[in-house]
Amino acid sequence: MRITKDNKIAVIGDNAFSADVVSKLLRDDYYSVICYLTNKTEQVYSNNLPVYRISEAKHLFNSVFDTILILDDMPYQSEFYYDLYMNNFDNVFIMTKESNNLFNGNKIDENCLQVYNLQEKPILKYIEMHITDQCNLKCKGCTHFSSLFDKNETNFENFCNDVDELSKRFNIPIIRLMGGEALLIKDLYKYLNYIRQKFPQSKIFVVSNGLLVPKMSDEICEAFMKNNIVLNMTIYQTTYKQIENIEKFLSEKGITHFYGQGHKEYSRNDLIENFHTCLTTDNNREIKDSGYSKCYGKYCWMLRNGLISKCCYPLLVYKLNEKYGTDFKVDSMDCYKLSEVNNSWDLISKLSNSIPFCKYCSNQSIEFKWHGFVINPNLNDFIKE
Repeated sequence: MRITKDNKIAVIGDNAFSADVVSKLLRDDYYSVICYLTNKTEQVYSNNLPVYRISEAKHLFNSVFDTILILDDMPYQSEFYYDLYMNNFDNVFIMTKESNNLFNGNKIDENCLQVYNLQEKPILKYIEMHITDQCNLKCKGCTHFSSLFDKNETNFENFCNDVDELSKRFNIPIIRLMGGEALLIKDLYKYLNYIRQKFPQSKIFVVSNGLLVPKMSDEICEAFMKNNIVLNMTIYQTTYKQIENIEKFLSEKGITHFYGQGHKEYSRNDLIENFHTCLTTDNNREIKDSGYSKCYGKYCWMLRNGLISKCCYPLLVYKLNEKYGTDFKVDSMDCYKLSEVNNSWDLISKLSNSIPFCKYCSNQSIEFKWHGFVINPNLNDFIKE
């Protein structure tokens, strides 16, 4: 399937990326962009196109529009694939920002599009997976608690099992492999080869602080290239000091890479200077009084060692309990064993809402200066008193 100039396009996306793409489509006037679709109660867009609620738009299909183009971007704001499925829509086209080329002239580059049928298999819009728990940077207040791990507590076998279970149940537009520091894994190429085999269409990222890039083996470099996998670098102060050597290595190897929130060029604007935390030991608040409504990562769902959750905290907070004797409770509705999930759309619906663990997050966060290479982490690095 492909999008042609004869199609009548409805767009889903309320972010800067979607605004830029729609503006180009309208300006070039090659494709017919008809409207926006949304599942929000109120939505205003800058392009003066009609806006229809997904729940009310099925009767407009074919008459008003016949093609759905998804232009989503982090931070994700809502789960709309479930609503499309429930309203009996089937095929969707997905364009991701981090592609080598979005357009060839005024035509959409078909290599940047993923095409899925919602009625054949559920779409899980995004998933994060730990491939290591350890990190060479050991940031103060790491939300994945990587500075607390003395050894890796996941492995390649667990990773393969998780990928297998995911591929049985979902199509996934965006997969991020992370940690910890992914480039610490000497046989990273095995992970990349395996996940690409199971998810041939997905946009797959490896998240890295970049410090180990110049030491990447030929096998790992080849796996990035042949599997069309993107290196996504978070730029810390130590990374920025070496950025020219890192960029030179990646460019010479031909490895597709992006910085920060999907920028092709590095700049000081992507430099991480502050971290923050809203995690507390108090979970007596109501969800409405928690940090849920403001949560940046409410759609950054994570799968680790067979368990899937709304965010990384329920899967990793055990390490905080082990290290400092805290008593964070993980409820049965905070994590789900993926191999026991019978209804994948039902799981998506559950994860789209708040979970009991959300009560541990305050609606007021604490921001602090970023520090790396922390030798003796303190509990107050991770929680808001």
